[in-house]
Amino acid sequence: MASWSMLLLIALCALHHGHAQAIIGKQFKASRMRSGDLLIEVERAAQAVQLYQLTDLKFNGQSLPIKVEPHRSLNSCKGVARNFEFKIFESDEEIADCLAPQGLTHCKRIIIKRDGQKITT
Repeated sequence: MASWSMLLLIALCALHHGHAQAIIGKQFKASRMRSGDLLIEVERAAQAVQLYQLTDLKFNGQSLPIKVEPHRSLNSCKGVARNFEFKIFESDEEIADCLAPQGLTHCKRIIIKRDGQKITT
């Protein structure tokens, strides 16, 4: 799969592999979760847009309502960023605003205690 991927969760009882190919093409991974939902990983944003636009699937002459939404935890990651330049920012909100165009959603500075004083890192 490409480095850019979007994971989508489709709440649907059953989606046959052939139907998914007709909707989003051949380049995707699909797996069923324990909850019965179908997890679909796509390579391109255009595929994700196609999935987001779905509200129902036609199957054997019937319309099956579906819900398409991004997976809550698989589309994000947590990490620690260390940079001396972060010290110029007064608050966590300033750092978050500066890095928001890169996809940052939350920022929290680490506070350590050294010689009885709290130091933000």
